[in-house]
Amino acid sequence: MQKESLNGVWDFQFLEGEHPEEDIFNLPFREMAVVPGCFDAESRYFGLRGVGVYRRKFRAAGHVRIEFEGVVLRAAVYIDRKKAGETVHAFHSFAIDLNLPEEEEEHELLVAVESTYDERDSSLFHSYYDFYAYSGICRPVFLRRLPETGILERLRITVTDLDAGEIEVGIVRSNPGNEPQKAACFIDGIPVDPVTLNGEITCAKFRVPHAERWSPESPVLHTLKIQTADDSIESSFGLRVIGWGNGRLTLNGSPLKLVGYKRHDCHPEFGYAVPDALVYADLCRIREQGCNFIRGSHYEQSEFFLSACDRLGLLVWEESLAWGNRESSLRDSVFCERQIRQTAEMIRRDYNHPCILLWGFLNELGSHLETARPLIRALVDTVHTEDPTRPATFATNKKKTDLCLDLADVISLNLYPGWADEPSPVSGLPSVEPALQEMSEFVSGGAFCHKPYIISEIGASAVCGDFSGMRWSEEYQADLIEIAVRHALRNPRCSGISLWQFCDTKTYIQGRARMRPRGFNDKGLLDEYRRPKLAWRKMTEIVRNFRNGKQI
Repeated sequence: MQKESLNGVWDFQFLEGEHPEEDIFNLPFREMAVVPGCFDAESRYFGLRGVGVYRRKFRAAGHVRIEFEGVVLRAAVYIDRKKAGETVHAFHSFAIDLNLPEEEEEHELLVAVESTYDERDSSLFHSYYDFYAYSGICRPVFLRRLPETGILERLRITVTDLDAGEIEVGIVRSNPGNEPQKAACFIDGIPVDPVTLNGEITCAKFRVPHAERWSPESPVLHTLKIQTADDSIESSFGLRVIGWGNGRLTLNGSPLKLVGYKRHDCHPEFGYAVPDALVYADLCRIREQGCNFIRGSHYEQSEFFLSACDRLGLLVWEESLAWGNRESSLRDSVFCERQIRQTAEMIRRDYNHPCILLWGFLNELGSHLETARPLIRALVDTVHTEDPTRPATFATNKKKTDLCLDLADVISLNLYPGWADEPSPVSGLPSVEPALQEMSEFVSGGAFCHKPYIISEIGASAVCGDFSGMRWSEEYQADLIEIAVRHALRNPRCSGISLWQFCDTKTYIQGRARMRPRGFNDKGLLDEYRRPKLAWRKMTEIVRNFRNGKQI
């Protein structure tokens, strides 16, 4: 499929508050905005809620597709002033197919992005979420020219024999037509057996020439290309197998010890449209520290992020959008349907990325309630249906009161001993190790003993420059992080730890903001501009000693 970038400078107009559809068609468009971008990362729109209207022209003819890799919070798309599609899934990729006149001409593309909160139970983004709701067309936009029939949509590549380098490929087409299609196939540019495509899904098996395994230590990628007379598609993949059971996570048969961070894909100057160069710099910094694991927070990650992790050998927990959702949402049928849909589509889109180790959902939901079980069960079933090669998990802060841990393949606990449960400014640290040991013993007994266990969050806030040694100081954070990381690395029951969080991030600016100095979540080991705190230096020392086999 021919692909054209629609990124760049678009016409722009911001309308504060809610507006009917007809208000957006006759705007003066006196300003401009860059795509990808978040308009309210700019000071003139920061904190305002309304509709950001983007406009640009494009030339095309025939069967085309406009692909959006992600918008926040919600968007409606118009072509030549007619509504062509919409999305209520923030950060979620979506596409709009168009049948334009056969003679190429100019068309108007208009995207109305809503930044107002939808507080209904069915909404996927609420004002109480503990990360700031920047808005805009935050990820790239592309125009694809499509064949009339036999559109190659995606490849689903599964390793069937790791030692032999054998893969099974599901070749998914839309509008396949009535006649079979011949397709040439190439792995790493080397021709392999051609296939005949019939119907919407064709399965084929290949042996990879010069096969090499993918691992964090040796992240070797292969590429599969499928080409018909009218279309072509290609995807990178890695030869690796994930296992879970007997209380351990394994990769290619070897036990994993995960150590790394949760990371929000945001920056105070760019919102959720973080430049690729900065994303890559973040990942290199994590990798160079000796870490091997990132938990994406708390939404689908960008294609650039995942591709970079593939190449760098960083293992990823990717999760669909949710945060602390209330019981009323868990009872809402529309909310449940949206959760299932976005999770299934996330897996289909990102299935081939070898970096992805875990699929997650519903961070810190009310899993101490029986009400939560039907949706968690449905989401676990969705993961198993869409991808039986990876485990399903959800991060819980309910600890021993959680009623749904039996449904997860991996037990993932968000724990904050010495911080959330300790009012004293100086005496919280002695409680950390006993609390972690207590939870390790809890997940080692009864029905949970065979499930891998991860500390999915832990940390403490630190305001840069506070060296008092008390809560909120850099020393307190560094000491707590040291205790937690040493515990995770020494404890054979624990498969890994992801610290909350990589860098400070903007969060809500009202209500609970009194708990957030500067309106930031200050639990980053780096500040929002990636300047290291004491905890980053301590983490570097511990992890490098661990990787070098030294006493920790």
